[in-house]
Amino acid sequence: MDQKAREEWEKTRADGLIKYVLMRGLPWGVAMFFAMTFIANPENSKGSMLYISAAMWLVGGIMFGLGTWFFQERSYKKPSDP
Repeated sequence: MDQKAREEWEKTRADGLIKYVLMRGLPWGVAMFFAMTFIANPENSKGSMLYISAAMWLVGGIMFGLGTWFFQERSYKKPSDP
């Protein structure tokens, strides 16, 4: 992680994990829900499949946010190259 990315991550991590997931992970999940439900698989936009798809992408967005948080944390904590 270079110095600029390190400084940006310090600002982001100061806001905390919950805000990060809400601001980064959930928007990804919502975007994927609309893209995959209404564009890629319109047959999933009917009946109970709509709710299943919404729940799946909501959880997916949370997992995406958590995954990217922990990936960034690992990069941040790794010693910098001289």
